[in-house]
Amino acid sequence: MKMLRKASVALAIGALGLLMSGGISPAKDTMTLHVEVTSDSDEGEDVKMTMPLDLIAAMAGSLNTNESVAADFLDEISDEGFDLRKFWQQVKDGDINEFFNLEVKEAKVRAWRADGMFRITVDASESDEEIAGRKGAQVQLTIPEDLMNILVEADGQVTPEELVATLRSMGAMTLVKVETDKERVHIWLD
Repeated sequence: MKMLRKASVALAIGALGLLMSGGISPAKDTMTLHVEVTSDSDEGEDVKMTMPLDLIAAMAGSLNTNESVAADFLDEISDEGFDLRKFWQQVKDGDINEFFNLEVKEAKVRAWRADGMFRITVDASESDEEIAGRKGAQVQLTIPEDLMNILVEADGQVTPEELVATLRSMGAMTLVKVETDKERVHIWLD
C-alpha cells in the first residue's frame, strides 16, 4: 500500500508539472480514471486518486521504458502453463459467451463475455476460508474486449496513446472492484 501511495504522490507532482508547463490542458469532456482503496486494517492506508486519461498518457509517454509489464505478465502466466494468447483467440473466434463457471464450497468463480466485455467474478463472501489471505472476498474484473485484443495481439507492447484511445472508446465503466474483510478496491472510468 505504501508503494501505491508513493506512486500517487509522484503522479500528482508530475501532473502538476505538466499542467504548469502547458504540456497538457485539462478538458471538461475528458475521461477520468478513479482509484479508491479503503482499508480496515491497521497496516493499510486509504487512497483516493482521480486523474484524466490524457494526463496519464502524457506522463506515461514521457517515461523511458524498455520493458513492458503487460508483456512480462503474459510471459509469466505462459510459464505457468496457461497460454493467454491462445485462450483469448479461442474466446474471440468462438460463439461461447460463458466459458468458465465453478462452484465449490469456498467460492464461486465465473468467466464470461457480454456487451463487448470480458468479465471475471469471484465470490467467496459466504466462506470462512481465506483466499489469498483474505476472508469474504468478492472480486469483479471487467476488461473491454478491444483492450484484451490490443494487449494480446500487440504482445503486451501497447503505447499509452493506444491504451487511452481504447479506454475512451469504451466509455464510463467499472474496471476492477474487490471487496474483502480487510479492504475495498474500486477502479473505474467516467
